[in-house]
Amino acid sequence: ILSVGAKPVTSSSSPPTFCYGKHAKHAAEILEKEGIQTKVVEAWKEIQTRAAQKLLWASCMWLLCHASIESPLTVDQVHNDRQAALEELVCELLPA
Repeated sequence: ILSVGAKPVTSSSSPPTFCYGKHAKHAAEILEKEGIQTKVVEAWKEIQTRAAQKLLWASCMWLLCHASIESPLTVDQVHNDRQAALEELVCELLPA
């Protein structure tokens, strides 16, 4: 969400948002109503792994948005124009 009251910016190529814990199913329902892909996970270890992956993905997205100081890209532009680069960067940096 880029501004107060705005809809979330997401894409079908974005990784899902993972939810864990007592209220995970309810949180997932709320997010899905806003068009955000979600997945409920049952294990603490899995949510830790998924959170690290999502953080890496978001960091790579930020890097690609700001790869050019003169003309930074929007999140939508990265999804539309640089999706392959985003996926390659995440795969390269993600530990096995």
